[in-house]
Amino acid sequence: LICTVTPASSNSEETHNTLKFAHRSKHVEIKASQNK
Repeated sequence: LICTVTPASSNSEETHNTLKFAHRSKHVEIKASQNK
């Protein structure tokens, strides 16, 4: 996962939301299994 952010204060809310999304994405677990 690659997230891009900007230091511009005009985009601070979008940057904050992007960082929250990236943090939540780190905790997603996927359990794969083979079909029989």
